Amino acid sequence: MSGANSGERIEKTISGILISPDSRVLDVGAGRGTLAIPLAKKVSMSAVELFRGMISVLQHPIIKDCEVLLLSPGSVNYL
Repeated sequence: MSGANSGERIEKTISGILISPDSRVLDVGAGRGTLAIPLAKKVSMSAVELFRGMISVLQHPIIKDCEVLLLSPGSVNYL
């Protein structure tokens, strides 16, 4: 999500998700944390990512309580 309206699109997406402060959210393929970072400010958040380079982004201080799991390609069984 890039461009001048990306922040608005992200907020619109998040506002359309039925969550409460007690919710737990799992973001699979979290990438740069486009949704994980703003969601982690509102709910208990877990993120799963395949690419090691994205882990440092997902360990941003804003989402210090976000559980981040790195899956290596060898640890995943493809169906």
